[in-house]
Amino acid sequence: MIQHYLLLFICTILISKSISQIYDINFGGNTQDELKFLVNFNENNPINITEIKTDLTNQSYIPSCVNNSLNSQICKIQLNPISQSEKYTFIDVKNPTTQFKKNVTLDNKFNLKIESQPKTRNETIIKFSGLYFQPYPPGLYYLTIITTNLNINKTFSSSNGKIKFTSPTTFQIDIGESVGDIKISIKEPSYQSPILTTYYQRPIIESIEFESNQITIRGDNFGNSIYLEYIVIKMNSTIQDQSSIIENNNNIIIFNTSQINDNFSNQFQFEISIANISNSNYFIFQNRPTIESINTIPYKGGEITISGKRLNSKRFDNSSSEIEIKIGDYICSSPSNINEDNSSIKCNLPSSSNENDENLEISIKIDSIENNPSPIKFTFNNPSISRYQHEYTNIDSNNDDKLIIFGDNFDNSKGIIDKSSFTFNGITIQLNNTIFTNINNNNNNNKTTLIIPLPQLFNNNSNKSQLKNGDLIIHTPNNKLSNSISIKLKPIIQQTKGSINKNGGIITIIGKYFNLKRFNNDNTQFNIINQHNISICNDYKQPIDSNTILICNHSPTKSVINNIFIIIDNQLSSNNNNNNQIEFQKPIIQSIQLQQESSTTIMNIFGYNFGIEASLIQIQIGNFILQNDEFSINEISFENIQLSTSFEFEESPTNITIIVNNQKSNEFEVDTISRGKSGLSIGIIVGIVLSIVCVSIVLLLSIVYIKKKGKEKIKDQEQLSESQLENLPNRVENVDIKKPGIDQPERTPLDDKRYIDIGRGSSVFAIKKLKSVGGSEMTKNLAPSLDNST
Repeated sequence: MIQHYLLLFICTILISKSISQIYDINFGGNTQDELKFLVNFNENNPINITEIKTDLTNQSYIPSCVNNSLNSQICKIQLNPISQSEKYTFIDVKNPTTQFKKNVTLDNKFNLKIESQPKTRNETIIKFSGLYFQPYPPGLYYLTIITTNLNINKTFSSSNGKIKFTSPTTFQIDIGESVGDIKISIKEPSYQSPILTTYYQRPIIESIEFESNQITIRGDNFGNSIYLEYIVIKMNSTIQDQSSIIENNNNIIIFNTSQINDNFSNQFQFEISIANISNSNYFIFQNRPTIESINTIPYKGGEITISGKRLNSKRFDNSSSEIEIKIGDYICSSPSNINEDNSSIKCNLPSSSNENDENLEISIKIDSIENNPSPIKFTFNNPSISRYQHEYTNIDSNNDDKLIIFGDNFDNSKGIIDKSSFTFNGITIQLNNTIFTNINNNNNNNKTTLIIPLPQLFNNNSNKSQLKNGDLIIHTPNNKLSNSISIKLKPIIQQTKGSINKNGGIITIIGKYFNLKRFNNDNTQFNIINQHNISICNDYKQPIDSNTILICNHSPTKSVINNIFIIIDNQLSSNNNNNNQIEFQKPIIQSIQLQQESSTTIMNIFGYNFGIEASLIQIQIGNFILQNDEFSINEISFENIQLSTSFEFEESPTNITIIVNNQKSNEFEVDTISRGKSGLSIGIIVGIVLSIVCVSIVLLLSIVYIKKKGKEKIKDQEQLSESQLENLPNRVENVDIKKPGIDQPERTPLDDKRYIDIGRGSSVFAIKKLKSVGGSEMTKNLAPSLDNST
């Protein structure tokens, strides 16, 4: 019996150690920083909870407990920002073997707010913050967020990862691209948030540009093009028509407007609303004055002109603008416009006593709108070059050309110019150089004009023949520099050498400033043309370190007149009529054919270098040059001329010369007495007829005689005696008996025309019909082979 009680006692002890003494814990609602709970336990076995641990966040809480009854205690713990709903373990030191565990829900949430708004594109994240929103998956609960935008609902849940916690107190969702207001509600099984309202980020205007009645707004959060119907643009409170928008995306809006006149300085207030969400501040766009150039004046002061845009002295409504123009510390008074498009304005600047007044800032305010920052500065008495001329009086001289520079303020404050200098082709030359003194040139130089004798000044330069196109700058004694002007030297043709034919040829051009490269070694724009503005040369060659000689291959030509011009950097060469005509090779006569038709002589001249321009042809017979009305050209080519003339040849032989563009050919001797005639004389005709009749009679008599003899022979054969026939053999053979006859040869008909082919130094007379051959066919059949490559 005692053994049974002992066994029961041991079992009771074992069971009590495997079962917690806490059989329930009831939690009340949590506050922002405290959680209270009631612990129920076995009254026969008191408890002592000294610590509470969590599983997910691995936190440790020290509870504060007081007895509520014999079997219950009221406890509380202090919550912190990382506290959350999760499984809690209650450490009872009096019963350490088995601890009580329970899922604890923090039902009350605190400090919920939206930390950031989504952009309309790309960064479309909404960030939240709050206490105790973290879910405890999978068994406890999940967090759900519902959004409404443009009447479209979206649901996000922590169960599928659409809600992301970036810390215990912050979480976010990616709502996607859109515009306008967003309504948000957050749910847990025991929690429903109030409706939160936010919106996609406001449109931001970063810059505005205006050009050609078109405004370009750049910025952010303008929405995609599918949200065009939600865009409202206000300019000075005037809503712009949506149809004027020609492009829109998230970062740019372009629209047309007629509200801005670009000739006037003015300002406009812009506002953009996207689905009723407007930019937070108005954007002020100022169409500012722009400075592009300013002239310079002497130290004594005077009128200056500023050029640019929107330099209006009057407003669009014709009322006077409020204008303030300052040059450094000087006020420029009495401003007024020079032209109607407000592209320039003039004003009066007072004098300056300071030679160092240079690089002064220019400020223009028109109706309180100040000019755009400009690199343009003003300097008193700053030298300026406006233009230049390259002149010469004698093309054939190598010491007669000069540069004339026009501008202003080439002098110093005392009006002295010979202390100034200029730089050209990398060489700086003082105006007090003895060259100027020796040629008495300084008398012509003044503050507005500078004459530079190029050959003399650059005589000591080893590369004087290599003066090239480049920049020229003028320096005044106070180290003030003029603007740089590009000098383009005019090429000069002094002589051409070489001759060409229709196939072209190699020519040499001699002159000055044949620059294939500029001073900075860039290629010049170079071309050689004829009088018809056609390029005629290729394969340019130049001796090293020389710009006075140019060799090129002339292209084939159809004319014997070929004038040559050189264009370098748009500068046409200067030359006289004798210098620019290329010599065409002299005409050469190789053979001549004469044909007489009634009172007209047809002359075929074969050779080369005749050209194709009939107006340039002259004919010399002996010492007499035919007038234009004494001959006519029927056909003409480089190798053949056919002409008609009524000229009566009185001498034989006669020398014929062809003159092409005043160039005479060789003299060609022609026997004009035996020249062919197309109409035969009566005597010749009678002679020919009588000859034919005589020959015919002789032939006829011969035929009659032969026939008569044949008949007599046949008759003799028929008179053979019968006795003779009987004595003939019995066998008779067939005999082919032909009538005697005479074959008559064909007679070559006589022509009624003759021609004379006359070679140099001899004459040949032939009876031959002259074929009518025209143009190139005549050349092919009758003319000798010509070689024009010489």
